[in-house]
Amino acid sequence: MRKKVLFFALAVCMCMLPPMAMAQGKPCDPIGYLPWWEDFQAYPHNTTPPTEPFCWHFQGTNEPSIGSYNINGGYLTCVLDLYSTGETWAVLQNPFDTSLTVNHLQVTFSAGKSRNDASLNSDLIIGVCKNPTNPVGNFTPLDTVLSIPYCSPDTMARFTVDFAAYNDTGRYFCFLTKPLLSSGINFLAIDSIVFDFNDHCMVPHGLRVSHITDESALLQWGQYSSNHIDLEYKRLTDTGWTRVGATGRQIHLANVLMPSTSYMARIRQDCSLASNGYSDWSDTVFFTTDTVRCRMPRNLALTDVGNTYASFAWTPAGSASQWELHVFNSSFNRVFTATNNTYMVTGLSYGTNYRVAVRSMCDASNASDWTDTIMITTSNCYNVTNVTAEPSYTEATLNWAMGADMNDHWEVVWGNPGFHDGYELGRQEVEGAPHLSITGLDSATSYVAKVRSLCEDGRYSEWSSVAFTTLSGGGSQEGIAACDGMTVAIYPNPATTATTIAVKGVEGRVNVAIIGMDGRTVRTFTKDCPVDCEMVLDVEGLAKGSYVVRLWRVAGDNQGIDITRKFFVE
Repeated sequence: MRKKVLFFALAVCMCMLPPMAMAQGKPCDPIGYLPWWEDFQAYPHNTTPPTEPFCWHFQGTNEPSIGSYNINGGYLTCVLDLYSTGETWAVLQNPFDTSLTVNHLQVTFSAGKSRNDASLNSDLIIGVCKNPTNPVGNFTPLDTVLSIPYCSPDTMARFTVDFAAYNDTGRYFCFLTKPLLSSGINFLAIDSIVFDFNDHCMVPHGLRVSHITDESALLQWGQYSSNHIDLEYKRLTDTGWTRVGATGRQIHLANVLMPSTSYMARIRQDCSLASNGYSDWSDTVFFTTDTVRCRMPRNLALTDVGNTYASFAWTPAGSASQWELHVFNSSFNRVFTATNNTYMVTGLSYGTNYRVAVRSMCDASNASDWTDTIMITTSNCYNVTNVTAEPSYTEATLNWAMGADMNDHWEVVWGNPGFHDGYELGRQEVEGAPHLSITGLDSATSYVAKVRSLCEDGRYSEWSSVAFTTLSGGGSQEGIAACDGMTVAIYPNPATTATTIAVKGVEGRVNVAIIGMDGRTVRTFTKDCPVDCEMVLDVEGLAKGSYVVRLWRVAGDNQGIDITRKFFVE
């Protein structure tokens, strides 16, 4: 197929052209990416001896050279000048890359003769050959431009030749010129040669599979005009295909395949954007995945860090249930074994850099690769020391010693033994002097207080703690009256569905009220206690947070007893 249009030469000899408009790659490299352009503008013209262009083989009576046309008021454009007698071959030595299918291509070029003389009339045959240095006998013609026309100084003719009919193995582009008269002369000029894909939605070729693992494979193919590919794959035992779309020249089937399984795959071009529909399916390729590997974990991350510890988490992969965590620097090198995907490393140094990696351990002799290492730095906000408590009936005075960095800003929290963040009874920041008085405690009650340093840039030390018990008797704050031999316990605390209130040392009817931290009573009831009793409190209807249980007697010898205890709902 050939198209002819008038073409106005635009380029000027020795001018600088954008990258897309130059012969691509170094001389004689394969033509791999399209469009590929040769316009001869980089060569000197009309030289003595004549300049011969790179990577063109000429076979005939005269050697072609780089000539020029006067166009557009005297400017020069460089051309390939085919001046010879008899048949003359011009073979481009840049082969079509094996990633390209020759019958998917087309060439567009400009041609003409500069003298209007019948003895200079020639045919120009365009085709593909197998031998780039001797095309005779292995040349396949694809089209012929009959009697190249005379061109005025301002124009050349433009032609397009489609390679769709080519079905041989040649990879070299050829021009063949033939004078029409036995005594005639070839006097042709060629310019602006462009190789690109043709408009046909051809069957893609060259599908290949590599990088096969137990769960993935890389599929690659050549470059095609639409740049849109449908890929289908399936197990050999399946009847239906799985289809995925891709652009470019490859697709990675990751984490979708099964170990030790045979698959088949095929591709086709999706040319629907150009209204050309779809190509037929390519030949099918076959591959088999590997056996199960011990897979490397992913997403190793630091979750918490202090002066002497660091906590890590990662995403498991495969069936591993044990991992090794490697923590190291120039003076520290240890491997820790973890049985879940989180781990805290202790015994680190203040303000020190460490590298960390993790790997899966599927069994004693089957480990994954190590992940990429991450860099961590431990904190250098020093712990306080010598934390002490001086309790009274309903108060306690805390004292501590500054850390080695003499930081004078701290955070203090306190609560029932075993409390965790969000369930403390109180929290306060302290600056200046290293002590704090805590008020509002219950008498004869055990507590834990924790102190840590608050340093610049949001850094903080680890907690230092002290346990203490307030004194018995002496009255209480919050309107609590003590009673010899009377105790109240609440468990579990915190509670999620229900908690038990156990009372000892009280005989008779006891009133109970549940009071929220906003002061509102949310529930009341009474209980007859024969000295000791237990009450189960359903908390599922209560909002998460802190509450106070109030117990008091309404009659009898101990009338006026009033006791409160805190509990939490989570």
